[in-house]
Amino acid sequence: MPSIVVQYVETTYPNPNGVGVQTILGTETLTDIVETLLPKSAQHPVVFVKRFAVSNNHRWFVENVQPTPAAAGNPTSFSVQLSKAILPVKEEHLSETLQKTTRPVNKILWPGVLVEVDYGFIQSIGHSNGSILENHQYPDTVQRGEMHKRRLAIVNKLFDARVQVVPVTSQAQSTADRTAFELSPDSLRELSFYGANGKPSWVVCNMLQTVSFRRILPPTSFYVERGATKKGRNTRYGVEITKGDLRALRKAMAHTVGVRDYEQSLLQEHELAGAQAQLETQVRLLHDREQELETLRAIAAVARDWSEGMGGPQVLQDELNRRRGGA
Repeated sequence: MPSIVVQYVETTYPNPNGVGVQTILGTETLTDIVETLLPKSAQHPVVFVKRFAVSNNHRWFVENVQPTPAAAGNPTSFSVQLSKAILPVKEEHLSETLQKTTRPVNKILWPGVLVEVDYGFIQSIGHSNGSILENHQYPDTVQRGEMHKRRLAIVNKLFDARVQVVPVTSQAQSTADRTAFELSPDSLRELSFYGANGKPSWVVCNMLQTVSFRRILPPTSFYVERGATKKGRNTRYGVEITKGDLRALRKAMAHTVGVRDYEQSLLQEHELAGAQAQLETQVRLLHDREQELETLRAIAAVARDWSEGMGGPQVLQDELNRRRGGA
């Protein structure tokens, strides 16, 4: 006998009277399974990827998860209420883009470029007794406190098949936290959603993460193509933060890795470079003076030889005095 049944249901509203119509998308029947992973509804939109035979859509918003405990010979069931995550523009992840172009990844992304990252979502656990639990006993899934959901991020570094990114959150960070800073409006100006949603955008460097090309896609933005301004996901990327924000990113990253006095260290580095240049100049001058001294020593040796042939050192001294205007 099945122990858990998970039913995925879509509710649509085809009539203007607001009466919903429920359609069963698919059912999972589990036998002798005590717990199963379930998508988790939350205050923020949770996008759940699932393919069903009756729908071409595969991205869904999780509206609700309703448990029904076992009773009268029926197993425990969970009804997962879904709605289509309508895609206003076509989506293409970086892995797909790289398959279509001969351009290397470092010609598409570089430090400071803005991207979106699918971090995944935090799941819940459906128990055969009808309860819904936290997933803390499933460390192979995304855990509370870890970065999750699709969000804006900044490219920090590139690897062969991975990208190191710094996530962005709308949750305000402490001003005492030197590993975080707020993006300026100028950095978001070209983004059609993040630049217009009225929410702050905080860069959280202590949540730095390396992700696969398959998690990355361009954010929706305004861009020019063939002389016309368009709105969509530009697979050429290219939207980057301002130079001021890039400096703030480097400073925050320095604090993240433990370089607390970044500005002082940078100043000392500049001062050291200046001192090194001055030292090299003085060394060259010293070398020139040593060459001149060697020449003078050679001249003095020749002069001594000549003086011996002219009657001794006094004769040479008298000649030098005469040429100087002496007696």
